[in-house]
Amino acid sequence: MAPNFETNTNCATTNLFPSIAFFVLASNSIGTIYRAYSRRDYYTVGFIVFEYSAFLLLDLCLTAFHKLPSQSRTNWRRFLQLAIWVLYSAMVFGFSAYFGPLFGDPVCGYSLYVVSVVGSVFLFYVYVIWDGMSGCDECLGDQEKKGTMEPSVSFSAVIRVPELRSLFLIICLLPPIGTIYRAYSHRDYYTVGFVVFEYSAFLLLDLCLTAFHKLPSQNRTNWRRFLQLAIWVLYSAMVFGFSTYFGPLFGDPVCGYSLYVVSIVGSVFLFYVYVISDGMSGCDECLGDQEKKGTREVKVQVYYDSVWEKV
Repeated sequence: MAPNFETNTNCATTNLFPSIAFFVLASNSIGTIYRAYSRRDYYTVGFIVFEYSAFLLLDLCLTAFHKLPSQSRTNWRRFLQLAIWVLYSAMVFGFSAYFGPLFGDPVCGYSLYVVSVVGSVFLFYVYVIWDGMSGCDECLGDQEKKGTMEPSVSFSAVIRVPELRSLFLIICLLPPIGTIYRAYSHRDYYTVGFVVFEYSAFLLLDLCLTAFHKLPSQNRTNWRRFLQLAIWVLYSAMVFGFSTYFGPLFGDPVCGYSLYVVSIVGSVFLFYVYVISDGMSGCDECLGDQEKKGTREVKVQVYYDSVWEKV
């Protein structure tokens, strides 16, 4: 009997693949810090450390905030709201301050600040003003007010999940742009191709995961099997690409080979979870359905036989 991994795919979304995203950012940041430190570019080193630390804190605050019930109006909730806004604003203004001068044209540089200001104001409205107003309405305890607030609560939920997901994809896009710019200026086309390949694979992996988890668990079609294989292939390509690029940077062959070992273990585990185990659980479900149908047909036949005997 194969273990049931129906909930394991959800765990993979909530635990494994966010860890992959952090691994992508951490690997890219480590490579950038290594090259910047070798050129004594301490400004870039501090920028990368600051941005990645703020990104981790922002993720922790968002996770803690969305675990709170919507009726909770405590100082801890207000603190998380302000922390999310401050961390996001610090990140986007840091990007504007670092990448603005690289464009050469002052108009492009100032446009980054305009986008940062608009995004900061929008996030402040959603997480502080709008959420505070909805909290005041909920505290009234009026049933009519609760009825009028139902659409606004769903609207707030719609804002938070897709918009922040797009926000994180945009944030993940900014470091590769800077890396591509510097690599292209140094004619390091190998790094340019590596960053383009990794980010493209990351976007495709995100699309495949979104499409896969929208399918019902009983759906056992060729499209589901294609998505399972695509997820495994994209993940394996990403981790082996990282091992190939960052392995020689360690200098010690043992550290380089250890990256390949970790890549192989992760690839095999993902293949087992998304292809083998999911397929076996699907067969068990089909057999269970057939057994239920068979027992139901037997019961119906026995019922008809008893009726004919009475007649």
